[in-house]
Amino acid sequence: MRAPSLIFLGDAITTLIFAGLAWWLLPHGLRTVKGRVSSPKLAWESWKEADQDGWSNGPFMQLLGAKLLMAVAFVQVFNVLALDAKANGLTAVDCGLVMGLNGFLIMLIELPLVQWIKRFPAKRITAIGFATIGLSCAVFAFADSRLGFFLAMGLFTLGEMIGLPVSIAYGAQLAPEKYRGRFFGFFSMMWGFSALVGSFEVWVYGWMGATWSLLTGACGLAAGVLLVPSFRDRRTPKDLSNEGE
Repeated sequence: MRAPSLIFLGDAITTLIFAGLAWWLLPHGLRTVKGRVSSPKLAWESWKEADQDGWSNGPFMQLLGAKLLMAVAFVQVFNVLALDAKANGLTAVDCGLVMGLNGFLIMLIELPLVQWIKRFPAKRITAIGFATIGLSCAVFAFADSRLGFFLAMGLFTLGEMIGLPVSIAYGAQLAPEKYRGRFFGFFSMMWGFSALVGSFEVWVYGWMGATWSLLTGACGLAAGVLLVPSFRDRRTPKDLSNEGE
């Protein structure tokens, strides 16, 4: 029996279970907004303060731009992989195995890998991870067999395991404590923008073919390169002294 709807139902159920566990077990965290938190005016002022601080925080803006470029490369792998695989003669089963390799590798080695790489500078590891995601897109562009797609997915998963968790930790280091949640909201916006680009990817792939994977791969490589230079933090000493408030 084939029932694709069960996949979505299962995803919904497990997501609700996670939400319940998070609500019940995770601590609230730092309370930074004083007053009636449901007030739209108060929320707007809080976001405006965080936005002003973010624009002056050069290293954070650097990471934000790199996140956007990396995310454009990241989402295209899942958006056009099935089309590209079919165009190269892979069956639906082959495509499922390639996608399954991503989850299998994450389950098998991500936790020990992250424990090992956290001894290295977070910015450098993030750059390597983002660039690896970009490189994997280029490998996908030239893949024309099941083995080629497996190799590309393995490289992509390696970049994902290296770059994504460490970039989150690096972002937490850059964000002032009182704005940390809002800064992570800015990261989510970058994923939203990349999803907007991704909504056109199927059409663009039909026009450009594998060349589109090369272009998005260049975005991933550019994300890694963007993290190489040092950006100046333009916040005042007073701003920096208030980070823990």
